[in-house]
Amino acid sequence: GFLRADESSIAQTLSGHDLVIVLGGPAFTYHFEHPRAGGFDKDILQITNDPNTASYTPRGMAVIGDVTAAMKALTERSQPRPAFTGAARPAPTPPSNAQLTTAFAVSIVQELRPENAIITEEAPSARGEVQNRLRISHPESFFATASGGLGFAGSAAVGLALAQPDRRTIALLGDGSSL
Repeated sequence: GFLRADESSIAQTLSGHDLVIVLGGPAFTYHFEHPRAGGFDKDILQITNDPNTASYTPRGMAVIGDVTAAMKALTERSQPRPAFTGAARPAPTPPSNAQLTTAFAVSIVQELRPENAIITEEAPSARGEVQNRLRISHPESFFATASGGLGFAGSAAVGLALAQPDRRTIALLGDGSSL
């Protein structure tokens, strides 16, 4: 799932774990609001091919190297998870005629989308439901911005649809992002 781009919520999300392994992504790039007093307190192993990203590792060890090779080596030494066979979360109760909930709307997308659909997401207020209800099981199938600026997902959906016309493209946009 997603990590919010502020230090306090990342620390809270990862608080139940002894070790955090980060492969490739800039997981510790924050917005400046909500700093965590006392810094980040989990051990981290970050593997990246970018020295700049490695320099932002707040604690633990950063390894600069081949991320693909590291992922392959870790995968060979890991036990596979059982195959996913159902919805990510139980489908919510259909809403009354007076309201359509985010949970129900995202569940409809999960139920009706083709398995290999491409999804672009820029709906920050719905992100929790997107994480809980959409199963992304194919590479290059989910695209979202890591920056916090608005306007990415709509144009990304158009570009992806043009680049891969054999796949359905779905853009999940919030009201501010659609502007």
